[in-house]
Amino acid sequence: MVEQEIDVLCDAAGLLADDLDAAADLEVVDRFRVNVWRVAVRGGSRDVPPTVIVRAGPDRVSDPRSQPGDGLRWHEVFANEVAGTRFLAELTELEGRVPVELAGDVDRQVLVSQDLGTGPSVADVLLADDRDRALALLEQHAAMLGDVASASFGKTDRYAVIRSDCGPPASPHNLRPTGGAALHRFLDGFARDVGVVPADDVDDEVARIVSAAATPPSDWTAYSPADACPDNNVVTEDGRLAMFDFGYGAVRHLGLDTTYFSLPFPTCWCYAPLPQNLRSHLLETYRTAVGQRVPAVRDDDAWTTAVAWAAAAWFIDWIVAVAIAEDTRERQRGPLSGKAAVASQVATVAEVIAPVYGALSELASRTAASLQARWGITEVPTYPALR
Repeated sequence: MVEQEIDVLCDAAGLLADDLDAAADLEVVDRFRVNVWRVAVRGGSRDVPPTVIVRAGPDRVSDPRSQPGDGLRWHEVFANEVAGTRFLAELTELEGRVPVELAGDVDRQVLVSQDLGTGPSVADVLLADDRDRALALLEQHAAMLGDVASASFGKTDRYAVIRSDCGPPASPHNLRPTGGAALHRFLDGFARDVGVVPADDVDDEVARIVSAAATPPSDWTAYSPADACPDNNVVTEDGRLAMFDFGYGAVRHLGLDTTYFSLPFPTCWCYAPLPQNLRSHLLETYRTAVGQRVPAVRDDDAWTTAVAWAAAAWFIDWIVAVAIAEDTRERQRGPLSGKAAVASQVATVAEVIAPVYGALSELASRTAASLQARWGITEVPTYPALR
């Protein structure tokens, strides 16, 4: 791995020299992931900050995610990262809240970007003990994600150009329900074992969900980072929250963003339930930010439908798949066990989708009760900072 790092840093230094006329020595000072490092810049010009973030693509490091059979996906993730960084940095409303690319080359699979600082993330604060700060940062998080959607609305053609230049081909959405395949695997296996039987009209509701995912309406479509976990951000020196990690970024239905506050955080390792009144407040905070430029979200009926659709889509294509996977159930998710997290999220799905998808809501409710009984889960605590 050391040799691979040296090769990547040599390329990064060369790119900085080419783009900023700033020859410098680079040294890794923090390793966040196998392919993401904080790097000290020594001997550069005044145009180069003292530290930068260097990200390497899957062919540059021994990344277990890029094994044969899954390599294209991780090449796509790296290209998404570069494209998202370039696109969001063009949106003046987001200045200081997203990293700026300093140098990069998709073909060489190296991206050098601004270091947003060493402050805490929302996850760090949720796992600590300052309730007021946690609530304030959750609100900032919701507003920031809404600001990204609002700033990018109507500019998705520009993102398409940037993304095309980055290649390889991008998936149009990072969540596209597959016709309920994961749900039916769940029903035919694990759900049957715990005695959960769906109502007859579940398939009709699934078909409606899949149809909505296949043709997202343009008046609900904008760019989303699509992985807005509470650890993919940092509090900057001026106290504002800045966002990073765009590897799953895509132009997609804005309803999918709402799951980060309605469920919450369905893609995240750091999961715990939030009180219903807090979830409602965060949803309205996001909605207000998006509504600055997206008129469709101001319609109450359309909003209720979109929130329910997004949660139902996650349920049929992701959350039940987690419940199927034994390794995921046994993995710790922040302050909770994987089992407690799955049971809690399924229960929350039942509540969120009830106004629109009655059969799926009933299925989710019965599933949650069965999981809680099977696994002996009597109570699922919230984040430490909110207890």
